[in-house]
Amino acid sequence: MIKKEREENMGKVKAWCMDLEEQFFEAAADVCHECESFEEFEDVMKPQLDLVRHMDKQEIQDTLEEIWNDFWSDVI
Repeated sequence: MIKKEREENMGKVKAWCMDLEEQFFEAAADVCHECESFEEFEDVMKPQLDLVRHMDKQEIQDTLEEIWNDFWSDVI
């Protein structure tokens, strides 16, 4: 019974983390068009990094770069 409860709690934590990641990256997609450089984009997103503090910094960086590149490749 304790094992099942632990698994349920772990599932809830994982879902919560995934929701936070989604919020962060949706916010990134919403603001990237307002920035003139990737560095500005990173600065704009810094206040929201707490949402994804559970993620590896390189993974965050890579995903932000992907969002930036995807947006600007469609514009140019």
